[in-house]
Amino acid sequence: MDRLLTRVAVSLATLLVIVLAAVAAVLCLGAAGYLALREVLSPALTALIVGLGALVLALLVGISGRALSTGLRHKPRSCAAPTGESELAGLLGKELAGLIRGHAPASAFAALVAGFVVGMSPGLRKALRELLKE
Repeated sequence: MDRLLTRVAVSLATLLVIVLAAVAAVLCLGAAGYLALREVLSPALTALIVGLGALVLALLVGISGRALSTGLRHKPRSCAAPTGESELAGLLGKELAGLIRGHAPASAFAALVAGFVVGMSPGLRKALRELLKE
């Protein structure tokens, strides 16, 4: 339990530092934009443009935050009636998933080795690409 609390505390502290750095960066960018536009436009118009830019940024962050917090809503796909092949594939997938979970270290090592082999062998990559196209 202590490890969990420590991890949560470290995560919150990291998040706080990230938020403070982001706020400081936005303030600096706003000040730089104001100083750059002040040379061309009147101070009031420059402040208006920089303020509108900050408002647009806040709206974008709010919209993206809401989308992330509610989750992306996907339309449900219409599924065709299962065939013998799809039922067999589902059973095979469940069986393989159980085996992989039961032997996680060996499965990870096998995946690592397979990745290296496929990465090193152009002939094998070509054969796999052809197999996946069919």
